[in-house]
Amino acid sequence: MTESNRSASLSTSTKGRIGGDREARDRGGGVPECRSAEVPKCRSAGVSDDKKNHSPAAEPTACHDRRMTDDAPSALPIRLIVDVANVMGSRPDGWWRDRAGAATRLLDALPPLVGQVVAGPDDRPVFVERVVAVVEGAAKAAADSTGIEVVRAPADGDTAIVSAAQQEVASGTRVLVVTADHGLRARLDDDVLTSGPGWLNALLGR
Repeated sequence: MTESNRSASLSTSTKGRIGGDREARDRGGGVPECRSAEVPKCRSAGVSDDKKNHSPAAEPTACHDRRMTDDAPSALPIRLIVDVANVMGSRPDGWWRDRAGAATRLLDALPPLVGQVVAGPDDRPVFVERVVAVVEGAAKAAADSTGIEVVRAPADGDTAIVSAAQQEVASGTRVLVVTADHGLRARLDDDVLTSGPGWLNALLGR
C-alpha cells in the first residue's frame, strides 16, 4: 500500500497514512507487504545533505547502514512505541507459523536503534531515546530483548499501546507510534506522531 503525497514534517497529520486490518492480517493468508511513501532515502554515516556529489557506488544499499551523526544537534528526541503485531504483519515472511519466534526476531532487531539519530518518517533527524515494543496474543511468548522495554498486553494490544503512549506524553516526551492500524491511530492523543511499518522496516533492513 502506498501514498503519493508525503508529509513535509513530523506532525499529527501523519496519522492514518497506511491502512491496516489486524483481523485479516492475523488470519495469515495473502498478507501483502506494506510499503510506504514515507520511507526515507538512505544516507551514509556522517554525510550531510549538502554533499551531493558523492559517488553512487558509495551509497549504502540498506537504510540500516546509515547513522545521521552530522544531524545529531538538530534531531528531535522521541520515544518509539512499536505495534509488534502490525509490523510483523506488514511482511508475508511466514510469521503466522510461529508468532512468538517472529516477534522475538523483531524485538532483537530494535535495541541498536536506542541512542541513535536516524532519518524520521519525513526524513528529518530524530534521536531515539527509548523503544517500547508491545506484543499481544501468541507473540507474548516472545523472549525479552535487552535494551528495550517489552510490554505484554494483558488484553488487546491497541489498548496497551494507547496506555503506553499516554504515559510517555504525560512525562513530557515526544512519542512516535509505529502502526498502520487506522483504528489505533484514531485513539492516540493528537500530539502523538505516527508512522507506518515501512519506515521501521527500512531502518531495520527487513
